[in-house]
Amino acid sequence: MATLQKIRNRAGLLIIVVGVALLAFIIGDGLRSGSSLLQDNKMVALKIDGKKVKYDEFQQLLTERTEPYERQGKLTDQDRMQISNQLTQELISDYVLEQEAKAVGLRVTPAEVSALIFGEGLPTSQMAAQFFSQFGVNMGDPEQIRSVMSELDLNKIKALPAEQQSMMISVRNQWLETEKQIRSQRLSEKLNALLTRSYAINSLDEKYTTGLGSRTVAVVRTPSTILPNDQVKVTDQQVRAYYDSHKQLYAFPFEQAKVNYYSTLVRPSEADYAAAKANVDSARMQLLATTTPDKVVRNYENGHAYETYFTDKELEQFLSTQPNAMTMLREGAIGSVNEPVIVNDSYTLIKLIDRKQAPEEVKVNIIPLDSTNAPKADSLIAAIQSGATTLAQVVATYSMDDQIKANGGYLINSDQYTGMPDSTFTESELFGMQLDTLNKTPINQFVKIERPGATLLIRKTAPSASVNLYKIAQLTVPINFSEETYRKEQAKINEIFSGDKKFAQMMDAAQKAGLSVVRGEYVNSSSASLASIPNSREIVSWALRSKAGAVSDKIFRCGNNDYLVVAEVETKYPAGFQPFEQVADQIRDYVLMEQRGDQLAANLASKKLKSLDSYATEMQSSVDTLYNISYVSSPNTPAALVGNAMTTGIGQLSTPFRAGTEVVVLQPISENVDASVTKPSPAATAQRRRSYGQQMAYRAMQELIIRTPIEDTRYRFW
Repeated sequence: MATLQKIRNRAGLLIIVVGVALLAFIIGDGLRSGSSLLQDNKMVALKIDGKKVKYDEFQQLLTERTEPYERQGKLTDQDRMQISNQLTQELISDYVLEQEAKAVGLRVTPAEVSALIFGEGLPTSQMAAQFFSQFGVNMGDPEQIRSVMSELDLNKIKALPAEQQSMMISVRNQWLETEKQIRSQRLSEKLNALLTRSYAINSLDEKYTTGLGSRTVAVVRTPSTILPNDQVKVTDQQVRAYYDSHKQLYAFPFEQAKVNYYSTLVRPSEADYAAAKANVDSARMQLLATTTPDKVVRNYENGHAYETYFTDKELEQFLSTQPNAMTMLREGAIGSVNEPVIVNDSYTLIKLIDRKQAPEEVKVNIIPLDSTNAPKADSLIAAIQSGATTLAQVVATYSMDDQIKANGGYLINSDQYTGMPDSTFTESELFGMQLDTLNKTPINQFVKIERPGATLLIRKTAPSASVNLYKIAQLTVPINFSEETYRKEQAKINEIFSGDKKFAQMMDAAQKAGLSVVRGEYVNSSSASLASIPNSREIVSWALRSKAGAVSDKIFRCGNNDYLVVAEVETKYPAGFQPFEQVADQIRDYVLMEQRGDQLAANLASKKLKSLDSYATEMQSSVDTLYNISYVSSPNTPAALVGNAMTTGIGQLSTPFRAGTEVVVLQPISENVDASVTKPSPAATAQRRRSYGQQMAYRAMQELIIRTPIEDTRYRFW
């Protein structure tokens, strides 16, 4: 009972203790939730009108876009940033499209997407055709399309051997993205059509575009820059006033940072050049002595012992920077190696392995057979070779590829220099297309080549004249700076970086030491690098993550690890508008142009001259004639010139006026009006309505995109 009484006596204290414990629990849980929320926000790459695009989602989409390019070669930071920026714009545009289409009740059904893929009731989507063309699919055969799509079923892919699954998953993702793009394009077409139809031409539009005719006008025009600068003064207040009154022109959706930095470029020393010369001399002696150059070149940068032959033209392009290589190949003995010359801080050695006479180019006949016709391959070859049938007949009947049918059985490729269709191929081009079997077979003799999903009957034909072809080996010896050279340059920048100095003092010291100094450069999340420092995306990311006044706590190593950079974030700017100081000089030039033009026009008007010839003398110009000036003149004709030309009386002299960057005086000579045209034909009005409607639809979508709030935080993940 005593214990119970104690509990009762201390009930108030217990309530407080329990309450505090409960509050601590709630706060702790809230903090954990808040921490999770903060962590969640940190993993967002992009916010579009509040909609989050998570980093892993964005990265997957980016990987799908970069993979095809990476298979062709290494991507630079600039390449990756360009693709990333394109993806960002696509995501923003797709979001705006979806929101606007939803608002007006537009949608694309799965049946429509299917119709666009199979060309059933709607024209076949070009994106679908492009995707399936890589598998040799005949878009006129729905079964071939379904066959490829069935192979991309996720369960089928999981049943494949592990080494094949990765490639098929990549192809599947490519197809899913293609499907999405087909749907988006269809939705865009619907919305654009709706916006286009909503545009109307009123009676005033018709009057000014049809009923007023055109004029022939005599003009005198001169650039406003003939007025000396000291006669016009633009104040800071005028520049600021223009910015404030035209702020929408400077809308900018991304956060920005203004950075200052100093840097040095590490260059090879004399000792480094001497070491590279000794290295290339050694490599040359090895190449001259060996009959197996592949064993030598594989130990060097860009080392290749090519298995194919090249034409003179191909090697001239390939070796255009090597001054003596082509002479050696044309005139030297087999086994010769060129004398090395420094080009772009590297030496290139070329060994002539062999030289032969052969046709410079050939044409290629090809008959792709599907699995149904593949068993007939040998009999079809025999029929063509014996003359029992013709190539054209076999192609028309059996080719699974419509384009090959259209080409009459000839393989057509794009010329690597002009991009134009080309039906001729060199030995190296056939080798690159994995058709080098043709280089070993006689002219007009068919060979059978198996490819996934197709059997190819192929031969070379129509050889051109024989020329010299060359087989070569190549290697490069770069002239790099040594660690000792690097340490010396690092010591220079360390001397400035170390100590208790303000950043402005560092910049001054760097300038005195002969280092590169850059002040006031603006970067944002779409910047691939600093303007003068290649591969410096790390600095851009650091600047956008840091606060104003931050100085890098390390020396950044950029470029090809040959730029040493120290940076400061001077100011940070939120998304919304470009800061005044960023555009002030641009505005000042524009306001100066306007004021100079207005002042020159006023000066000329005060002279009260009576003829164009008098104005021509005063304006240091001559009289010219403009024809067919009307209210629908070219956009390149300044609006002020059109307005004055159409409103000044025939034979009357206008007062001088500013038109863009020029000052103009004009005199209409004649008016050309077709009296029979009082109202445009319905067809002409409809065409004009469509044209203007399409323009307005495009401008409307661009305006919606510009007005969409964007928070771009991709820089967090660089």
